[in-house]
Amino acid sequence: LAIRINPAILPRVSRIVAVLDRSAVGRARAEQLAALSRSLSGLVEIEVWNEFTLPELLERARALGPGEAIFYLPVQLDREGRPLAPFDVASRLAEAASAPVFSHFDSLMGSGIAGGYLVSGVQLGRIIGQVAARGDEGAPATQEDYSRATMGYYFDDRALARWRIDRKRLPEGSVVMFREAGFVERYWPYLLAAAIAFLLETLLVAALIRGSAQKRRALGLLAQE
Repeated sequence: LAIRINPAILPRVSRIVAVLDRSAVGRARAEQLAALSRSLSGLVEIEVWNEFTLPELLERARALGPGEAIFYLPVQLDREGRPLAPFDVASRLAEAASAPVFSHFDSLMGSGIAGGYLVSGVQLGRIIGQVAARGDEGAPATQEDYSRATMGYYFDDRALARWRIDRKRLPEGSVVMFREAGFVERYWPYLLAAAIAFLLETLLVAALIRGSAQKRRALGLLAQE
């Protein structure tokens, strides 16, 4: 589901590049993606990138075009075994790529990735606290319950704007983070003060006009008498 969300919100995507490393975890994920690719045959192509140095990765990401997206899983080692910082790789990849970058971990939010169906550290911490307090009763009963309790749809509003992703296509219940305040949200105290001042001034002018009219009417009656 984490990778299926990409074509769901980007209907024109026909190719997803999965970026991961050659660690034991990375190899296991590559096998899972290969199985998923077979199940999505004819719908979307999944290509795995796990042999690169960081400069090579960024150069290849720049060459991507329309109809493509990146699914980034934390990279800790390059092709030559040199250590890499996953968040730094995500930041540089999101900046360099000519296609949107999605992921599976909320710890990468704020790096420039668009988001996706993410594992939430906050929700994991909540479950750990429940288990610590209540034992097995605090743990989700099934794998499906565990997924619902620990994962959710999170997106970066800035990346959505950059890639012109229609927010109406986001799954129900999606959390949009880093939303930039609009003009009204940013300056509402000043706008409210200006509106009150305008209203008071309007009432004052109306009272002066009414008073002037009453004075003219009184003078007219006095002149007639």
